[in-house]
Amino acid sequence: MVQEVVEPTTLDEACAALAEYGDSAKLIAGGTALVLLMRQRLLSPDRLIALHRLPLATIEETGPAVALGALATHAQIAESEVVRRHYPALAASFAGVGSRRIRNLGTIGGNLAQGDPHLDPPVALLALGATIAVWDNGAEREIAADQFFIDYFETALGGADVITGIRVPARLARTGLSFVKYLTRSKDDYAAVDLAVWVRISGDDTIDDARVTLGSVGPRVFRAHGAEDVLKGGRPTHRRLSQAGDDAARASTPDSDVRGSGSYKRDLIRVLLPRAVRSAVRDAARGEPGAKGATIK
Repeated sequence: MVQEVVEPTTLDEACAALAEYGDSAKLIAGGTALVLLMRQRLLSPDRLIALHRLPLATIEETGPAVALGALATHAQIAESEVVRRHYPALAASFAGVGSRRIRNLGTIGGNLAQGDPHLDPPVALLALGATIAVWDNGAEREIAADQFFIDYFETALGGADVITGIRVPARLARTGLSFVKYLTRSKDDYAAVDLAVWVRISGDDTIDDARVTLGSVGPRVFRAHGAEDVLKGGRPTHRRLSQAGDDAARASTPDSDVRGSGSYKRDLIRVLLPRAVRSAVRDAARGEPGAKGATIK
């Protein structure tokens, strides 16, 4: 049973509370994940360290990046003019999170800190090469998204770390993003497969660089490097896309559950990845930030 709620007003106070109380305390922002785990008696912290007094809900352009404050909600990010202008498909990944109530309460910092491989935004953020800013002991450091997710419910966060924000590289010309969330049940359920593709193309639609990321099909959100290597240096032909889909499917380790069997989910990846790549290439061909992004649902 929770004995105390601590309400720090600075990051250093939050870190000090974490260091003092250790495993008996948990950070809480929107609470959409933590409260559920507590109700299921999977977690029973003695203290909650509430972050709502910290000024971390901003969304802004900061030079060559789009900065998302850790306490920005899913709804705020989905509706942000800045995010939509740079990456409409990223905004769509937030717009599809759970129900409206969840989107209005849940925060991006809490979403990432949970380390759940079934969540949508981490897939798109990983594809974009985002970094996670973390405050610890009076100093801030950044963790690359592809080094942040370790295992199921496990991240690179230390015991006294507080996520302060996420930095997404600003969109450049001839780059594009697509995001796929494939649902087999209700709209607010976890996806059977989450998939995002980021590309940079040259004038003849040759894919100069690519990132392919997957969620809900393994113990963590991850990049399918083999599929990326297949795509780089060539045009998105049927043969190349089919091979990339096969590589991504082989890299996944989906469980069989109520959303489908493991083999079914691998087949979904084979079908959805070529579509996502084509959508990302079309998005990149539109050229400039502000064009309508590519999203498949």
